[in-house]
Amino acid sequence: MNTTTETANGREILERIIDATERRDPEALRPLMHPEIVGEWPQSGERFRGPDNAVGAMTATETKPEVAGEPRIIGSGDLWVMMLPLRYGTDPYHYVGVFELDGGRLRHVTEYFGAPFPAQEARAKFADR
Repeated sequence: MNTTTETANGREILERIIDATERRDPEALRPLMHPEIVGEWPQSGERFRGPDNAVGAMTATETKPEVAGEPRIIGSGDLWVMMLPLRYGTDPYHYVGVFELDGGRLRHVTEYFGAPFPAQEARAKFADR
């Protein structure tokens, strides 16, 4: 098992996903998707099965998020996590996606979109700000 090759391939796949999403090019995503892909958005309770539904959900989204900073990508082999600041209109969000690959293609992804919230003063002495 060559971890260096696996790491480069997984990272490259996620970078290609970011690029296709930013360009609003859902057809560029299709070759990156496993035929049995499942995408889950736990916060809305939605699950998308298959490339047609995954691409359809992306194109049907009314407010398109914009990348608002550099992604942080960590992982190896077939399991990767991406953290990315997003902007929906003028609202900032924090995105975390858990990506599971199979044969070099995206087989399962669980995505979380979190709005910022104010820090509690009771924790201020423990936090770096």
